[in-house]
Amino acid sequence: MAVFTGQAGDVAVAGGYVANVKEWNMTIDVDIHDSTVFIPPAVWRTKEGGLLTASGSFSCYADTAVDLVLPGITGAATFTLTGAQTITGDIILTNFTIGVDVGGGLSEVTYTYESTGVIAIN
Repeated sequence: MAVFTGQAGDVAVAGGYVANVKEWNMTIDVDIHDSTVFIPPAVWRTKEGGLLTASGSFSCYADTAVDLVLPGITGAATFTLTGAQTITGDIILTNFTIGVDVGGGLSEVTYTYESTGVIAIN
């Protein structure tokens, strides 16, 4: 069985490489609609799937080689798993958080995003 590990993976957004990525995650959700009708014996609700959306976050270490990007930017994104499998689609950055460690640690930037169209798993 082939599995994906956390030993490698990249994120590219809006044609630019996001350097120093340390982690990323993605959740794909479907809207659920109640389709229950008044046909006896209606003792169970029925549901129908609707539109899909993806959201998640990625974190990286800040450095001077890559400019930080503010929320509101949209663009094509590629999320790469170990083994070169990719997840691609258009996203919008919805949040930007940066932290600095007083102990001299590395500055970490975390972005959150939502999909703005089709997400493909290749």
